[in-house]
Amino acid sequence: MKHNQGITLIELLVSMSIMVIFASVVLTGFRRQPPEAALEQSAMEVRSAILTARNLALAPQTKYAAPAGGGAPAKYFAAKITKINGSNIVEVIKYDSDGIPSSLSGYSKTLPSKINISDWEVKFEVAASVISFDPPTNSIDITHSDITDRKATISVDRVTGYTDITIQQP
Repeated sequence: MKHNQGITLIELLVSMSIMVIFASVVLTGFRRQPPEAALEQSAMEVRSAILTARNLALAPQTKYAAPAGGGAPAKYFAAKITKINGSNIVEVIKYDSDGIPSSLSGYSKTLPSKINISDWEVKFEVAASVISFDPPTNSIDITHSDITDRKATISVDRVTGYTDITIQQP
């Protein structure tokens, strides 16, 4: 009985085609995010920060409201958008009763570089229904540099603090 010591051309072609199919499936997952998806994702990040600040303010028993190690208790929680070194940063800030701000760890996101958004802050007073805005508008527009016919608008209800996202479609 004769034993083959190698592989046939057919076996080689089949295994190569399987590897090409596998590589094409894997590489399509590494494509760049389309601008529309980046715009919607950024709007969701801003909305998430607003809701986090609101929820922390409404639940003053959290570890951030009255620190166990001492220090001033929280007076406000805020969702703040600032531009730092060309990047838009969305973060949740705690303002203590002395008005001193401090970022909360784990509550900071950097938006994609092509996202255009103004500096904005919405503050929720702890255990109260006081909401303030800086600048004093309850909505903000988010745009993307690569698309001009679409924008996201985030609105915050001045009484309840509920948020709404509207995506302008072309």
